Amino acid sequence: MKNEAATLRTSAGTPLVLHAVQASGRLSGLLLQMTLRQRFRNDETVHIEVSYSFPLPWGAVLTGLEVTLGSRHLRGQVLGRRQASAQYE
Repeated sequence: MKNEAATLRTSAGTPLVLHAVQASGRLSGLLLQMTLRQRFRNDETVHIEVSYSFPLPWGAVLTGLEVTLGSRHLRGQVLGRRQASAQYE
């Protein structure tokens, strides 16, 4: 993997600064269920469009994604790259 860090970038490619990380998990046999909280902040004076990249190791499964933007709480759906791109466009 070329870029192995989680990044949040603007549509212009500028990375946002990661301000805090909190991780917690539960191990049951060979299964690890983990919650990762990352806090980014938009220092711009306007709304921005961002892309979030989070590399997973081989064999890992992403089961959900939740985002809090100010007072809004959003829950994402996990889709394959092609399907996600088609729905986004």
